[in-house]
Parts: sequence; structure tokens; C-alpha cells
Amino acid sequence: MKSSPPLADSLIRRQVLDIEQSFHLEAPAGSGKTTQLVARFLNLLARVNHPGEILVLTFNRQAAGEVKLRLFNLLRQASNRPPGRQAADEELDLHRLAYQAAQAHPPEVLLTPDSLPVMTFHSFCHQLVRQAPYEAGLAPGLELIEGEDQHWLQHQAVEMLRRHLMDQPGEHLVRQALINRLWRLDNNWPRLAGELIDLISRRDLLSDFLNLARLSQDPGKYQEVMQNRWEVLVCQDLQDLQAAVAATPLGRQWSDFWHHLRSVGAEAASCLPAQLPSADLDGLTDWQALAHTLLTKEGKVRQVWGPKNGFYAGFKKTGWAELIQALPPAALDRLHRCREWSRLAASPSEVAALHDLVLLLSQAIDSYEQLCRERQVLDFIALEQAALRLFEAIAPNDLMLLWDQRLKHLLVDEFQDTSQNQYHLLCRIISGWQPGEDRSLFVVGDPKQSIYGWREARVQFFVQAAQGLRCPDQPTFPLEPQLLTTNFRSSPALITWVNELFEHTVMSHPDPAVDEVKFHAATPKPEAAAGVPPELALFGINGTTEQPRQAEARWLAAQLKQRLPDLPAGERIGILLFTRTHLSIYLEALRQAGVPVKVKEGLKLSADPLVPYLVNLTRALVRPQDDLAWVGVLRSPWLRLNLDSLGHRHGTVAPLVRLVGHGAPGRGRGGRQCPYLSGITGPGGIGASGNHLGTDSIPLGECLSTGRSPDQPLASRDDDRSRGQGTGI
Repeated sequence: MKSSPPLADSLIRRQVLDIEQSFHLEAPAGSGKTTQLVARFLNLLARVNHPGEILVLTFNRQAAGEVKLRLFNLLRQASNRPPGRQAADEELDLHRLAYQAAQAHPPEVLLTPDSLPVMTFHSFCHQLVRQAPYEAGLAPGLELIEGEDQHWLQHQAVEMLRRHLMDQPGEHLVRQALINRLWRLDNNWPRLAGELIDLISRRDLLSDFLNLARLSQDPGKYQEVMQNRWEVLVCQDLQDLQAAVAATPLGRQWSDFWHHLRSVGAEAASCLPAQLPSADLDGLTDWQALAHTLLTKEGKVRQVWGPKNGFYAGFKKTGWAELIQALPPAALDRLHRCREWSRLAASPSEVAALHDLVLLLSQAIDSYEQLCRERQVLDFIALEQAALRLFEAIAPNDLMLLWDQRLKHLLVDEFQDTSQNQYHLLCRIISGWQPGEDRSLFVVGDPKQSIYGWREARVQFFVQAAQGLRCPDQPTFPLEPQLLTTNFRSSPALITWVNELFEHTVMSHPDPAVDEVKFHAATPKPEAAAGVPPELALFGINGTTEQPRQAEARWLAAQLKQRLPDLPAGERIGILLFTRTHLSIYLEALRQAGVPVKVKEGLKLSADPLVPYLVNLTRALVRPQDDLAWVGVLRSPWLRLNLDSLGHRHGTVAPLVRLVGHGAPGRGRGGRQCPYLSGITGPGGIGASGNHLGTDSIPLGECLSTGRSPDQPLASRDDDRSRGQGTGI
């Protein structure tokens, strides 16, 4: 088979298979991320003594199942025959790796359901605590809850807390905290309950406050904790600010700039520091002075320079003004944001409000955990914390020692979805690992997909890991950063369009402080079909009463109406919407334009166009005397009786039904049978036995007027469907 041209990143794809090294791989959507993960696993599998020396962690059961199924199929095929040559290069490489892995282990080791160590983080945690429940601080046999069950239990816990506090005396500390909090929220209990439920779901992020609530009720202690948190945030922001400004020409020449202002007697010299400020709280005031001097209130670089601003006449024409104007957006944003910081975290009233909320939350969590114990359940946060307790034990138990001895290679999929607990768990797993001692770590993901916020995911963990996995109280574990650029999923035309568009957005100069990620241009797969260039239509407020979304829907309907006649046979057009709430706007525009459409997803059951006909049918069966319901049935898509037939010669519906039946229910003119009414009212029909309607046939209106044979299914009579054309949402 002819070999395909090499991929633009083929060298990187081969390099990340090296099991002697650890990698941080950024793999955008469509770049073959799963293939690289599977290939590295197979390469490891061929070289370890047992599959248990490898562990693959991902973040949802579907992804874990897909990886495991792909591995299982490759290994099963490889165990039956060696790889052939009638395959694409990437597929052939996978089969070769699978064949090597299959030769290294007996089939009974590889081809059993639980032989491949691929699981979610939560499955891994559950496996650990199930083997050592008492050491993890849990009762054995607990079941996991999530979704609606978890929310209901949290709501019950908050209600239980409210009832308990209402029975306490007025001087009770937590009862007083409840009263204070309600006073702040205008006595809005549902709002306070919602706050507590939300915080219960994120209690793992508030451990310092919750621990303090169990140790002390002194508001001064809460002020101290808030101040510590505040200082950490401020210093992190100031470090980023200093790095951003120091990297600019103005930052590198700041001392010369200040001395120039001082030499000409500019008033700004007395406001600005002689050196770039430090990246700690001592430098905050100087940074704020710098922002006030150089920027407008909106955070833009000043356009007017002169004595009123602390400078001198003609300053705008100097090279220094050009350097200020050249400050990059990231530096300007950070400089503007530093104005919001103050040296104190909060006022005494804010500390008191936090104190009340933490007291309530601590009690609500106790109630929630009590309900969980009574029902023998736990949520994902409790599961992760239990697993962490196993790793953090002062004296490691036999289970932890076994894991540490056996596990050699760790692969983490969708690493951008890592939460704080999961990151700490990952650090505990590799605690004590040293590079070059036959152990490896491989993390792969796409930070641009972190928008989904999967269970408190924090994208900065992925971004920071490019410089190595930084763990508390242990050395940074080095990772070699790599990037995949080939896109197998999109056409070259689409890839080129996206590259040109996003290289000029905020993603070209991302701000990690607000979780912005850098955009990397993609390259198409060699020999890929060119595709059709995308079109971008933007709609805004244009001075008319029409809203942008209505204008877009009307434009879209017109475009579809124009293109449908030229649509090749068998092809369809799909429409993707952001939310279901906008569906009705587009459906109305398509209906007015006469564009046939079939809604795939998004319609509520009550909004389905067939539901009213089914309601009429049910009413007619339950109340046969309901003429209006029978009219609806006769006008339904199954019968489609036209208005002339419905209103001509028949004073009521009953004679029409008898005419259609006329001795043999369901027979029309000329003795030909219309099966609908016999399917409804005849022997064995819906009304008689509860059977469903039979195969659709010719409409009743045509039976009555033409006597045609009802032998053509309704689906084949739909012109758009018979051609395979139409529009789907």
C-alpha cells in the first residue's frame, strides 16, 4: 500500500511514545489524542511484567469505556494475526504495537474484562477505599450518589439545619448567625438555602475556613485567614504583572525613564518609583501609582500627555511616549486590575458576615454528612477526600505500599479537567518518584476544552504542568511539553479560516490569571479534501425593532430556502443551536419561509407536533361523543381528511364515521379499505385491545374522494423524505 505523506508533527507523535521519558502533551480536538494515548499504553504494555504496572486515569466513564474498548479490540485482533500492510500508516503502527503487546503477555491476562487498567479518577478512588474502608474513615458498603439524588440530600440537610436552629434559644451562636445572614439577604430563606447547597457542593475548596470553624469562634481568626488568602491572590497577580511589564521595552528601561522625568522636572517623577515595583504587598502602592499615571480610568493608555498629567509639553512626541503606547494588552489588563486590590482583605463588617456564613455552612455540612451516613451513601467529594486520607496517613498501610511498589507508569487523559482534589491525589500517587528510575508520567489534554468546567476543573493545573508537576512538600516532577498540530477532523478550508480568525483574538496574548489559554495554529492532514470555506454572518442592533436573533433566524431561513433546491439527492442540511430556549425563534422563521424541518433534539414532548393529534385520539377513544376530538382525529396526519369532505353532506361526525365504516369498518368508496378507522374502532383496534396503529397508508380523505388503494406508506409519500432532502435541527 502506498505510504501517505508524513504529518507535520509526526516526529512529536513518535517521540511521546518513548516510555523512558515523561510528557505533557497538548492535543487539540481532532488531533488524534486518544490514538496517542492508546499507542503509548500499548508500547508500555509490551515492556512491563504485568498490566497492573500501568494505570490510565480519565474523567468520565464514557471516555474510559472508549479507551478500554479500543485497546481490547486491538489486542484481540493482534492475538489472532500479525499486522498486515493494507492499512493507513497510523493504523498500521497501532496494530504493530498491539501485536508486540499481545506477544508479551498470555491471552488470559490481556483479554479478560478487568485486565486493562483504564478507569476514571472516581473509580480508582472507589477501588482504594473499598479495599481499606476503615483506614479511609468510611463504613464499608457505601454507595455513590450524584445528580438529583445528591441535590435532594443537600436540600434535606439545609432544611434539617433550619428546623434545628429554630428550636434553639435566641443566644445560640449559630442561630444568631442564621438571623444575621437572613437580615443581610432581606429575609430570603430560599436564597440562603441555595448559597449553602452550592457551598456544600464545593466544600473541598473551603477546608481552611471549615477547620477554623471547628476550632475557634473568634472573628479575629477569620480576619487572619482572609488576609492570608488575600495576600496569596495579590502576590500571584503582582508576580504576573511584574513579569509582563519587565518583558516590555519600557520595563527594561524603566530606571532610565524615571531619571529622564526627574531631570526635566516632571511632576510624575515624584509619583512613580525609581525602579519597577516589587511583586509583593510592599510594591502594591507603587504599582497602583504607576497605573494611575499611565492609564485612563477605563484601563487604556492615555492619549493626552502634558503638565495636567504630571508630564511636560511635547512629551507625546518623544520615544518614551511610544514605549508606553506599545505596552501589550496583557500588561495593560494586569496593570488596570491592580487598582482593585487593597492592603486589607475585608472590612470588619465583611469579616462578620463571613463568620456567620462559615458557621452556618459548617453545621449544614455536619447535617449533610449525618444524612449520608444514615443512608449509607457518599458523594464524589467525600470519595476523593477518603482516598486522600489513605495516601496522607503517617504510617502507610499495606495497600498503599502495594500500590507504590506495583505502579510504574501513570497516564492521565483529559488533564484539563483536573480538580483540586484530583490534582492532590495525583501528587500523592507519584510521591517519591524520581526521573530515570523506570517510572513515567504522561498527561494529555486540551486546555481550550476546559470551558465545560467538569466538576470544579481548574485549567491552570494543565497550563502550569507544562513546566513540570508541582506538588506541595515534594520536588517538581519534570515533564517535557509537546504539542500536536495536525487536525484529522476538519477540512483545510475550515482550519485555515480558524487559524486566521483566532490568531488575532485575546488567545494570541492570553492572561493565565483569568484562565485564558494560548491559541496554536493547526495544520490539515496531508491529502485531505479541501472543503468549503466557512461563512461568518454577524447580527447586531441595527436601529430597528427586530432583535439580532430574530434577524439571524430570518436570514438563515432565506439561505436554506435558496440552497435546498440545489441540494444533491441524499444530502441534508443540519442546524446546530446553542440552547433549546432559542429553538422556537428559528422554527417560526423556517415555517414562514416554507422550509421543511425535522427537529432531532430540543423539543419538549408537549411541543412535538404529533402530541395534539395523539391527545385528540385519546379523547375520542375515552369519550366517543366528543365530536371535536373526532374532527381532530379525522384531520390528523394519519387520516388527513380535507375540509370539503369533512363539511359536505354530513351534519355531524358520527354519520361520516359510519359512512367510512359502512358495514365493514374502515372501507371507503369502491369497497377499498381505509385501515385507519378499523385500526381505531374495529375489532382488534386501539379502542378494542389497546394495540398501536398499524402501518401508515393512504389518507382517509383520498379514500373517500378517489377510492385509491391504501398500499403506500406515509413515510414514502413525504416528498422531502423520499428524496432524502430536508433540514434537521
